[in-house]
Amino acid sequence: MGEDTLLKYIKDELTGEEKQTVVSWINKSEKNRQRYAVLKAEYTASGFNSQALDVEKAYRKVRKSGKRKQRNRKIRSGIAVAAIGLLGYFFFFTRETNISNTIVPESMAMVTVVTPKGASKDIVLPDGTHVVLNADSELNYSKTFNDDVREVYLYGEAYFDVVRDTTRPFIVHADDMSIKVLGTSFNVRSYSEDSEIQTTLVHGSVEIQGTYISPVRLEPLQTASLGKSDKQLEIKSVSREEAAPWKEGKLIFRETPLENVLEDLERKYDVLFEVRSDGLYEYLYTGTFDNLSIDEVLRVLKISSPITYRKEGQKIILD
Repeated sequence: MGEDTLLKYIKDELTGEEKQTVVSWINKSEKNRQRYAVLKAEYTASGFNSQALDVEKAYRKVRKSGKRKQRNRKIRSGIAVAAIGLLGYFFFFTRETNISNTIVPESMAMVTVVTPKGASKDIVLPDGTHVVLNADSELNYSKTFNDDVREVYLYGEAYFDVVRDTTRPFIVHADDMSIKVLGTSFNVRSYSEDSEIQTTLVHGSVEIQGTYISPVRLEPLQTASLGKSDKQLEIKSVSREEAAPWKEGKLIFRETPLENVLEDLERKYDVLFEVRSDGLYEYLYTGTFDNLSIDEVLRVLKISSPITYRKEGQKIILD
């Protein structure tokens, strides 16, 4: 299918019948889906670099330049739906100063499950609760887990699908936040590098509590964020897609500072970034990486902002 037709589909300029033809073509093969996804990512990202907001002109310029520089480059399999925006101002790395406060009682005989960067793990707890542990995370629970209270201790990020048991509450301890449930599905994020602890309820009911907050109940598709420094709790609504996108291989950013984007990329792809241009920290990014390879991620980042990069083993240098 021609590029012009795909662009018209992206810009919503086709008739209903023409749209159906494009949809059928996209779903016909993985190669077609990938071509469309990368095309849309490049087109959307190019718009954020156009001072005149002439997205079409900016896109054509990017495509012409890209073909000269990357004519023989093959794109690895994966689907990209990415729109990377540049906005605002941000700050420098401070990850070495952040230390998690989640403390596992020393008296307990514990079971520990750890995931490295670049990997996730499915876990079934003794009560049948299903946990998906994200990359660079750790989950601890007592060998007496099936007693009166079901408690786990989380460092990092995990999605919980809790087996309902009205006689034994299920409690997740994550830094300064504890999440108490009977039976529900929810996501908890508490990486030591993050500035806040987040709990997102998918369905059911959870109660958020902690040293610095009064008990609060969440409604489905609400996220509670507790600031680690100011101890302020913020509750907001999210879409179902945003509840736990990492479970589906996605990374979703909404005006996210470059530092946080790179931290998530490091966990997902098991790479290390080194930023040598302080100006890059002035960018905020908005968009979705949907099962994208690290090479495709870098390609879209380069389109959307003045980033150049090179690889040195597992390290990626950004200038």
